Amino acid sequence: MTPTRLRALRLSRGLSLGKLAATVGTSQSYLWTLENRETNPGADLVSRLASALGMTSGYLLASEHDLAAAEDEAFFRAYLSMPVETRARVRAVASVVGREG
Repeated sequence: MTPTRLRALRLSRGLSLGKLAATVGTSQSYLWTLENRETNPGADLVSRLASALGMTSGYLLASEHDLAAAEDEAFFRAYLSMPVETRARVRAVASVVGREG
């Protein structure tokens, strides 16, 4: 589990360590450990954390590389579902941005 992702999700939902720990049935100190060190909590706790944070267990456990690949795939699927004319406009914008970048 990526500690920074867990912390960011908790903070984005306005949850304190104590509140989230109580919600998922673990200690505040163990939750602090999860947020500050690379650790491997049990599947049951990951499931409870995911539920409390409104995420999937897979999202909590995925590497940054996996998340980027999933985002790229989702973008590509959305692109393919666009009408041909819209895809042409997207390619035109991307070529301009690519020259400026």
